[in-house]
Amino acid sequence: MRATYGFRILFFFAILAAFQTRSAQATLLEVTIDTSSLTGTTAQLAFDLIDGDGVANNMATLVSFNRDGAPASLDPGLIVGDVMGNLPGPVAIKDTFFFNEYLQPLILGSFITFSVELTENYTGGLFPDQFSFFILDEFGDLPIVLTDDPLDTHALLAFDITGEDVGDLQVFGALTGTVASWSAKATVPEPYAIWLVSIGFIICFSYRLRTVLNGCSYSAFIRQHVRSQTGPQTNLVQIALQLRCER
Repeated sequence: MRATYGFRILFFFAILAAFQTRSAQATLLEVTIDTSSLTGTTAQLAFDLIDGDGVANNMATLVSFNRDGAPASLDPGLIVGDVMGNLPGPVAIKDTFFFNEYLQPLILGSFITFSVELTENYTGGLFPDQFSFFILDEFGDLPIVLTDDPLDTHALLAFDITGEDVGDLQVFGALTGTVASWSAKATVPEPYAIWLVSIGFIICFSYRLRTVLNGCSYSAFIRQHVRSQTGPQTNLVQIALQLRCER
């Protein structure tokens, strides 16, 4: 009976993992910019998230930001819409409003690198949500890096959130006379579902270790690690562990 219940728990986590893999798709953008010809220029970096489908269902998280300009520290960024955090730490931009922007004032050095973790939810509206990046003047008004963006906004890149594994990344080219260069690539992060299935296996095979791990003591250890994770998956796992202990 105990073994049967253990396999039911494992089956629950397998189904949950499959569901979360689909509903929590994500894309990782990795961006590298050569600004060596602009060293010493006062500028603002503009990270924009546009809500195209009319539903607040996506988030862009800026991580792994690095640059070599002086001074080493950064002033707090300027925000429009739903934005939390400051560079170089994580900055979360949500599509709660139509236009959401994080502006980072800085003095350019020879390079800038950063990554963007993007959720991939698309309701099928007229336009997908879009993340884009610009280098503007010190007032945040005009672009100082000019590109062949067909909309003439001079974005260095634009990423349409289409709901697919890596969305639709467009990296625009530099116009003649533009002194910066850049590259970007989109990849799929390590699937969180693997971690969920691992938890299921731990619960299942823990039945054979009950002589050492009595009652629910082992689930407290697992729950401690679950709490170190973020997202809606965490609550579901905690509920499953609680039901297991109360049975």
